[in-house]
Amino acid sequence: MSLLGTLFGTKAVQERSVILNVTQPKTVERDFTNAIKTNRKIAREIYHNVNKNYALAGQLVRPIVNNNVNFIGIPTLFGNKKNIKVIEDINIDYRSIHKSVEIDGSVFVWPQWREDHIELVQIPVDIVQRTFIDPVTKEVIGYRLKENIQYDTIKDIDQRVEIICTITKSYIKTEISGSIIKTITAKNVLGVLPLVHFSNDKDILELYGHSEFEAIEPQLKFYHNLTYEAGSAQSRDGHPKLKVTTKNPKQWIDNNFGAGAFDNLVKNGGTISMGDRDLFINGEGDDVNYLYLNKTTGDYGELSGTTFMNIVEGSETPEINFGANLGTSLASVKEYRPIWIKKIEAKQYERTAPWIKVYELILALHNFVNFKSLKNDIVIVWPTPNFASVKEQSEIVNAFAKALEKLITSNVLTEEEVYRTIKELDIFELEETYEKHKKVIEEEVKIREEKAKKIADAAAKKSGDKGTESSSESDDE
Repeated sequence: MSLLGTLFGTKAVQERSVILNVTQPKTVERDFTNAIKTNRKIAREIYHNVNKNYALAGQLVRPIVNNNVNFIGIPTLFGNKKNIKVIEDINIDYRSIHKSVEIDGSVFVWPQWREDHIELVQIPVDIVQRTFIDPVTKEVIGYRLKENIQYDTIKDIDQRVEIICTITKSYIKTEISGSIIKTITAKNVLGVLPLVHFSNDKDILELYGHSEFEAIEPQLKFYHNLTYEAGSAQSRDGHPKLKVTTKNPKQWIDNNFGAGAFDNLVKNGGTISMGDRDLFINGEGDDVNYLYLNKTTGDYGELSGTTFMNIVEGSETPEINFGANLGTSLASVKEYRPIWIKKIEAKQYERTAPWIKVYELILALHNFVNFKSLKNDIVIVWPTPNFASVKEQSEIVNAFAKALEKLITSNVLTEEEVYRTIKELDIFELEETYEKHKKVIEEEVKIREEKAKKIADAAAKKSGDKGTESSSESDDE
């Protein structure tokens, strides 16, 4: 069982070698009708660790997905305040969509108008039955969604409907059959495809993306098998075995299980049990001992460690993200930190264009319903992936501050360049532009100066009052 039903077990995979060089001219055929997509059912089962074929390795998948989602984070929007308000009023669940992309490889987002508000509807990849392609431009020109729903109502139970929805730039047609039969055809007032495709690691000529743990799926399966076999061996062979040494088995059995027990055993078959016996009668040369099998798991420790490191490397995830406290953890964190940060930045870049498209559709819907003409000028900025601890950040800030002070003193950097440099660190909460930041600083400086002046005036007044009192005392004398 694999994430991609058409990927593993094929002749191409079974071949021992692959020739990458094309030796003869051949006509390339692109088959978009049988596009490979992630088996969403199995991917979700592995993530939630309910698939028995991966049960002892599924716990390694959750840290990979969740850390990616958490470090990708939620984008900050910049642009016209009205545009930003329209988008932020929807309260978009970024993490849910990003998690679906990581697990399923692809997810489609459809902004829809629901009575008095806009809602983002997630379309799982397994509902997309067909993707229509322009063969010349390779542009997606439509989708066909197919879904079977089984449901209960107050009056009826075990109802079932099949919903087929065809979506193009010009129309949206919904066909419902089963317990309910009807067809609804509506004009696509936006004039563009309303579905936005979010994909993970999609190749240029692929229709769908890939699950984040597709590349390590064989290692997950192997890790499960190793652990299962080791546990089974421990359960089967881990308890002591009774060993009986005797020159006369017949006499020994008759002595311990009654006269004629050996003949009855030979004649009628069956078994004898020694589990409830604390005393054995031995003759000369007879002996009863227990065998203890100390290495029932074989080389499980070494093999599982190697498999785990393959999962770490294949997923490009620092070892410590799995919660592992191994001897190699520190080296692994330092070694993988740059790779990890670049990986997260690549994912943020991959998510940028689809979100901009979603914002365009949201504003287009808002304009159509409210007779507005807001133009999309949204720019999004992602949080900087930061793997440093608070202590490391403090050390960075301390060293950085000293370096910046020297550079400013020697007129190498301007104040605006310093602001941009510090903003890149993403450690401090700074204003979005240098002008706003400078204005806030100037106001803070003014407030501090006024406070300092008040304190100085109060101190001077207090000192003057004491001087007056001293003069009065001298006059009295």
